[in-house]
Amino acid sequence: MSIFEGFGSNFELNASLQPSYDGFGLFTASQTAGRIAFVNRDLMICKSTVKQCKNKRLQDSLLELERSLPEVHERLYIISFLLLLKKDTPKAFLEYNEKLPKVVGSPIGWNEESIEYQLLEGTGLDMSVNAKKSKLIAEFDHLKPIFEIISSDICLEDFIWADYILWSRAMSFNQLNPNYKDDLHIVPIIDFCNHSQTPNASWTLKDSGMELHLHNNVHLKSNEEIFISYGDKPNSELLFLHGFTLEENSNNSIAIPLPFIEYTMENQSEKILLKQKLIKDLNLSRIIEVHSPGFYKCHKDFSLNSLKGMVSNISFITLILCVLTDEQELPNDQSIFSNIDSIESLKTLMENLKDIDIVQLRLFAILSDVISGYIESLSQELEDEMKGLNVKVRFVEILRRKQLETLLDAQKVLILLQQKFSMKPSVIEYLHSNS
Repeated sequence: MSIFEGFGSNFELNASLQPSYDGFGLFTASQTAGRIAFVNRDLMICKSTVKQCKNKRLQDSLLELERSLPEVHERLYIISFLLLLKKDTPKAFLEYNEKLPKVVGSPIGWNEESIEYQLLEGTGLDMSVNAKKSKLIAEFDHLKPIFEIISSDICLEDFIWADYILWSRAMSFNQLNPNYKDDLHIVPIIDFCNHSQTPNASWTLKDSGMELHLHNNVHLKSNEEIFISYGDKPNSELLFLHGFTLEENSNNSIAIPLPFIEYTMENQSEKILLKQKLIKDLNLSRIIEVHSPGFYKCHKDFSLNSLKGMVSNISFITLILCVLTDEQELPNDQSIFSNIDSIESLKTLMENLKDIDIVQLRLFAILSDVISGYIESLSQELEDEMKGLNVKVRFVEILRRKQLETLLDAQKVLILLQQKFSMKPSVIEYLHSNS
């Protein structure tokens, strides 16, 4: 049975969709325990099932996508189906489509003149949202003629909506089950489960489909909501993908751009480009996620990371690269980078730097300056009338407040690290020789 021939016996459900928060949630239909639902893999929305669709306009659009692009990411197959869902819903999906959000709930869809959008400034999320918007606009401009095969009135807002629906509802099956060749899947019905940090249910992926079941010793009465976990995501990610934040979320972070030391120096553009090329070649992120101290566990195989679990080991290596200079650490011709062909070789370079204590002290100072700027921005109090303006403002206010707490903790650690490293004999000797 293909995805468009009706749900029929391909799923079972002891629950119903009811209003919850700003959308819908899954609620028990009767007093229950154990298995709540089962969705056959044929009903899941993924590349393989979309390609089985019998809608000629969708198939023509997919063929044109495959002719026009050297490689079509599975995301575009799902988005193409979601655009069909929005414009000419297949009969089997009428009720499902009626319950889907009609507007983009994440900041990608917020009005740029709105208070909630402007409050994103200083959270790091403003950069991510602007970058995502620019990417979606450019992508739609390129693919619009292909999507118009599905429906002539498809517009940018439809494309952004489909992208939001995908990323807010899709699950990654990668490495979970080798019998599923596709990674991204939207699982109808189960995708209406809302998130909780204390979920009462979870899902299990089987060869034949996905089962939703209550946790052991959990018994729900009729019309109680069923919650799953979306994973241990920081508020910034929850807001960016799903459009909400959690007051009780202990996982908070803020994204900052790489602090190249050359930005503070004159005539250093060539060195920035050299570092940026290496970062790109090694597929390193140009954004660093700063967490509360202790978030990341220290690994014995890389003891160099002295930032007390605030950044990952990969981020730490990237940060060290950003603050390297040719004064002591690197030869003037920068030829040392020509031997870096992997993250492991970059890590080895860092571990063998002559003046690594000096480099780390420099990193602490630069990172402290960057964080001070974010603290100043996030410390600005919202006016009382703003706080209760709407739920979006409340979500951003939670994000800002939790990020401020995270950065204040991080700043304290950075100050202590600067004091500690400045007393090291190698640092004292270096400072005396260069005074």
